[in-house]
Amino acid sequence: KSLPGSFRNLQVGGDLNLSSNELKSLPGSFGNLRLGGNLTLAYNNLQSLPASFGNLQVGDGLYLSSNQLQSLPASFANLQVGGTLYLSGNQLKSLPASFGNLQVAGSMYLSDNQLLSLPNAFGNLRVGCHLNLHHNQLKSLPGSFGCLQVGGDL
Repeated sequence: KSLPGSFRNLQVGGDLNLSSNELKSLPGSFGNLRLGGNLTLAYNNLQSLPASFGNLQVGDGLYLSSNQLQSLPASFANLQVGGTLYLSGNQLKSLPASFGNLQVAGSMYLSDNQLLSLPNAFGNLRVGCHLNLHHNQLKSLPGSFGCLQVGGDL
């Protein structure tokens, strides 16, 4: 299942919940969405995200957990997330090199993936509250990890 391309013109002042719809893909223009609240895409069958996804503006939380994401587009670091970012319960093996440029006002959950390593610039990441990396397959951490700025628990 997929969403129509007309989604590119959608502007929502509050939340948009598209969870549990068996979505396998998103339209290429999906990143043009502007949301004042939460965007929930959890519990679908998404394996990848369109390149435009990094243009997305989400006023609060972005829920991408429990999909089948194996990778993220390079543009992902350009996301504007005003709240928490949920990427747990996917099949991510790696993160884009630019991932360290991401800024998340709330918490970030990367738990229960298959991450083997983190990008060298991961230490540039800015997370307002908590960063959760548990239940991955990390063997080592990049040298920049000590520069990581997390407002709460790591």
